[in-house]
Amino acid sequence: MFISLEETTPDEFVLGSFTRIQFPYEAKNETELITNKSSMQVREGLIIKDLMNVLVGNEGTNVVFENRSYLKDILYRLKGPRFVFRQQLDVHFRDIVEKLSTLGSRVYALKQFLHVYNYDLYGNVMGRFCKFIRECLKSYHVLIYQNYQLSQNGHQISIVTFYQQLCDMPMGSLECPAFECITHLYEIAQSINIQSEQRFQKSKLLDMKFRNLMDSLKEDMNTNFLDDIVVDSQNSNKLKGGALLNLVNDAVQKAKGNPKWFRFLYDLYEQISTDYVLILNTWLLKGELCDPFSEFAITEDHSNEKTYDSYYWTNKFAIKRDMLPRQLYSNKLQKLLYFTGKYLRYMKECDFEVSESNSLNFVTSLQDDNLELLILSAYERANFYLIQMLCTAFKFPEFMTSMNQYFLMLDGGKFDKFLNIANHELKRSYFSASTYDIVKAYEKVYLQDIQSNKICYFSAIITVIFENKSFLEELLEIIRTKVTDANDIMKAIDLGSLTNILKENIQKNKETGISEMSTKENQKCIKLAISKLNIDIKIPFPINQILSESHKLEYQILFRHLAMIKFIEKRLEKSWRELGYQTFWTWGFEDSRVRKWIKRCRFVHTKMFDFIRLYIFYSKVEVIDTNWVTIDNVISEFEEQNYKFDVGRLKQLITEFLSSSMSDLLLSQTNLATCLYELLTLIIIFHEYIMSARKVLLFLDQSLMDSQRLKYNYSFVFEPSEKETKLISLIQVLDSYHLTFQRKVVELSQNLSYYGGIDSPKLLILEKLLLSTFKL
Repeated sequence: MFISLEETTPDEFVLGSFTRIQFPYEAKNETELITNKSSMQVREGLIIKDLMNVLVGNEGTNVVFENRSYLKDILYRLKGPRFVFRQQLDVHFRDIVEKLSTLGSRVYALKQFLHVYNYDLYGNVMGRFCKFIRECLKSYHVLIYQNYQLSQNGHQISIVTFYQQLCDMPMGSLECPAFECITHLYEIAQSINIQSEQRFQKSKLLDMKFRNLMDSLKEDMNTNFLDDIVVDSQNSNKLKGGALLNLVNDAVQKAKGNPKWFRFLYDLYEQISTDYVLILNTWLLKGELCDPFSEFAITEDHSNEKTYDSYYWTNKFAIKRDMLPRQLYSNKLQKLLYFTGKYLRYMKECDFEVSESNSLNFVTSLQDDNLELLILSAYERANFYLIQMLCTAFKFPEFMTSMNQYFLMLDGGKFDKFLNIANHELKRSYFSASTYDIVKAYEKVYLQDIQSNKICYFSAIITVIFENKSFLEELLEIIRTKVTDANDIMKAIDLGSLTNILKENIQKNKETGISEMSTKENQKCIKLAISKLNIDIKIPFPINQILSESHKLEYQILFRHLAMIKFIEKRLEKSWRELGYQTFWTWGFEDSRVRKWIKRCRFVHTKMFDFIRLYIFYSKVEVIDTNWVTIDNVISEFEEQNYKFDVGRLKQLITEFLSSSMSDLLLSQTNLATCLYELLTLIIIFHEYIMSARKVLLFLDQSLMDSQRLKYNYSFVFEPSEKETKLISLIQVLDSYHLTFQRKVVELSQNLSYYGGIDSPKLLILEKLLLSTFKL
């Protein structure tokens, strides 16, 4: 009885009785031995009887295995034993008998192949291949048995006629003759044996893994293929699934010049790929992986607990290159395949109903010309419904607007209120400031949104945090992190050398971070509480699949930077009021040098204030608003219920917006960031210098001291000599501030000119504003 794939599980496949044909003359009989005394007709008849056994993989009386002891070796049996003739063979029959003996050896090898590979650990594709071999062997055995019956009924069969029949006559329902069918199946089986042996050897398997990894890295260098995609470089220690399909596909391609061979191998590929196509359709249409034997090109991680953070979902699925059919080798198709099922899984997790449209087309064959169109159609369907879900159920446009308002402070009035309330604590050293008061001040201003109709949950998921390092330290640490040189990686010869290269780079980054950070310890900017202030948000699923953790980090970097700028602006507003309205600074000093010095203080302060306001204008108008325009247009389409925009493209636009903003705001280059923060440090120190100058001003004018003595209960005595000393010192300090400011602005302008020419052209706009404002 023949047992088919549909009737049993793969590990229960057994050879049917047709593979054990017994002929009456199978047992060795000395009377059947060919001797020189036998006639030509008798000898031919005896040879044909022997060949009946040999052709089904058994020994005959005169044609026997070369060495039976070799049959103990599984690899020898899989290759097929060699048959030899006991006596000298007639020259008339020698070539044909050798060819038919080779055919019998291949049949024997195919039977052994079924014994070794016909188990579920090799998967459904291998099961289908074994089924195909059994069906071919069944038809082949029927053909042999028919000739056996003819010979039993007294019909004379010549060796030549028998050979021609095997070479020319189609076998059963197959268009391909028996000799060619067995030969093609045998060649594919031998390719499987060779690859299986390589996978069995651990060293060979590691080499395959290393080659896969290096190929992925090379592709990513040229195409950025690995963006948002996880590739599994592991190789299965069993040849199955897509890897087996590729072996058969190679045979199909080689047979294109012969219509009969091509049809046979094409049908073979179609039959063994049935289950693979079924898994593919389930993935494309439902986002489900029904892959019990790990044969498919997508693999799912089941090891972690189910969470909804972006890290979990980024690593949830991976493309398994080892199981990827050649028809899906293009990067475009891999991305479409990967994200189609992943998007559908997002919606399934959110219980969002996806319409089962009648227009859906199933993939019927991996060899169809419209395969790419079908996968593209499935992707567009998944993309459409995901965008619809994000915009309707999760209010994605409003969420992005809130991100900009909170992190980029587009609603400046609220942050100004926060600075006014928390100003006293933010200007203090972090270690002496009350972080509790700062957090309460932020909540008081921003958590009012909870009672409004705007995304109520957004304010509730924002939390104020304080980082371990100041913003400048953390920024420079990120900028100075050295990425491993791609050329060095490509020089790696194995996994060990690649690991050593990566470890060496990590060590260099650690050493660089320690040595270069120590030079910034005395900067005023890194001591203030404001420098460690940050806000955090747990981006909800599935929005965190569009707005990733790396995006959030960039938003936080921009927030901390802009918060520092706004803080300095608020500080300068206070010192400006001090210079313009406080009695100490508006007093009519008798000494003209003092009046001149005060004017110069106001002049220098104005220049510094102009710099801050100029930078704020540039960051808001030229950077954030301009860079946001493209995304804003997309969001406008969503609000009009046009959901045809690509999710991947949307994520790329957000990435470009944030990276461009980082670069345009001088936060992507060490020289630019350092130069900018040296200027900011100078401005903060000058502000504090102005705010602490009241006591010094008392000693510059006796009438001022006398007018304030009772009010502040001063006991100081005016000394003209002390006045001269202090005035000279004040003039020198102010000159130092002014010259340093001028020098730093010139230095910043030069850096802007250089990096604007090679990196971000928008920096040239800021350079032009500096040149025109400060007449450089």
